[in-house]
Amino acid sequence: MCPGEGRAVSGANGRWSFSTRYISTQLLHLTVPGAQHVYVIDGRTYNHTDDPSHPLTEGSSVSMTARFNLNDRISLGVHGDPRTDHIGPVVNVVALKESENLPAVVFGTSADRIGLPHGQAYYFTLSKDLEPKTGLPIAPYFGMAYSTYNERTRPLGGLNLGLSHGFSSIVMYDGVNVHPVVNYRRGHNMFSLILVRGTHPGFAYSVSY
Repeated sequence: MCPGEGRAVSGANGRWSFSTRYISTQLLHLTVPGAQHVYVIDGRTYNHTDDPSHPLTEGSSVSMTARFNLNDRISLGVHGDPRTDHIGPVVNVVALKESENLPAVVFGTSADRIGLPHGQAYYFTLSKDLEPKTGLPIAPYFGMAYSTYNERTRPLGGLNLGLSHGFSSIVMYDGVNVHPVVNYRRGHNMFSLILVRGTHPGFAYSVSY
C-alpha cells in the first residue's frame, strides 16, 4: 500500500479491514551467490542491497494489509509483502475533517510507492469533495510524501470519481508514476483492478467488518 492507495483498496466502513494486492511489476533483488550485504531501514535488517552486485528485476508479488479503526479519525495497521521481506506500520490520522469551505488534512505512513522492493513513506494530504459545488462526483487530493527508499520528498495527488451501481474510480500519482484504479463494492467487499504505471494490470481485494 502506498500513499493514497488506501482510498482505492479499502473496503466498506468498519472497525477492522483486511486487503491483499497482486501485481506483476514488483521490483525484487536478484541474489548473487557468495555475496551478502546487510543494511538497516527503520530498525529492520535486510540481507541484500541496491548496489550492482544485487541488481533488481521485476516479478510477481502479493502484499497484505490489516487495519483497525480506533475511531473516525485514527486507523492503525500493518503491511507486509513476503517476497520483498518488508513489514511496516500503516497509520492514518485525520488532523482536520473536511468542512464546507476547507479540505480534510490527513497525516500518515504506509509502504513506499507501488513496486518498490522496500521502504516506508510518511505523507500528508489535503482532500476535498467537490460534488456540492460542481455537481460532479469528484474528490481530488494532493500532498507530499517522504520516501525512506531513496530519501526523497515527492509530491503526490489523485482524483476520486464516484460512479453508479457500486463502481468508483481513482487515479493516483505517487510522485513518479500514475496508477488508474477501478473499484467495485458489494456489501463489505471491494474488488479493484489496478493499472500499475498505467500499463500493467494488478488486482486487489478488501473486506471490512
